[in-house]
Amino acid sequence: MVEAGENIGKVNVAWGEQETVTAQAAESYVILNKKSDDTEITKSVKMEDKVYAPVKKGDKLGEITFTQGDKTVKTVDIVAGENVEKKGFFGILLDILKMLLM
Repeated sequence: MVEAGENIGKVNVAWGEQETVTAQAAESYVILNKKSDDTEITKSVKMEDKVYAPVKKGDKLGEITFTQGDKTVKTVDIVAGENVEKKGFFGILLDILKMLLM
């Protein structure tokens, strides 16, 4: 089960004003299983490790897949929960200098 807007995790943002963006479920999905059906429904989450700024609220970052046995029951998109603006030239230059000095 997953609810729309539920926080799934964080994704790193390269060259962004923020270092991470919140990853959220795009829609709700409730699992209704028949009592006679004992096949377990499993949930797997796949998200990007890193995205590049700018990131807009609602941009797809991954997906949640619900499977029952070998059958995919439902796929729910994972989307950005907020906007992340791209750093300016000097902000990116400063990041590069920090990486070189480490």
